[in-house]
Amino acid sequence: MGIGCYSQGSQVSNWLVVTRSSVLGVYVKVCVSQKNRGPVTKQTQVRKAITNWSFHETFVFSISPKIDHLTSTSIEVKVMQRERLRADVLLADSVFGAEFLCTSRNGFSYWCDIISNPDTLNIQWLDLYHV
Repeated sequence: MGIGCYSQGSQVSNWLVVTRSSVLGVYVKVCVSQKNRGPVTKQTQVRKAITNWSFHETFVFSISPKIDHLTSTSIEVKVMQRERLRADVLLADSVFGAEFLCTSRNGFSYWCDIISNPDTLNIQWLDLYHV
């Protein structure tokens, strides 16, 4: 599973491609947390009757460009399975951004590239981890 992410300036966007077979009712949630702001969460449409999913949806989050806010910012991506009678099931997730929050192998270095070059388009694939 993987997530493709890009950022430019104080905007962070995500386009998602996830593959896995034989699970129905799948969607992706993206949550951005930043110092002095509450978390902002957005999610894709639920994909119902397909075995390999591809989410080509874009989310745009406005984040504070202050360096002390950026160093404490994190972005969490969750792949969820919709359940009717109980809570939705977490299938995979990844966190990137602030070093102490990262679960992605290259998530912190990617975030450092974003902070170092805020006016440059930064694109990178990050791993999602099965739960």
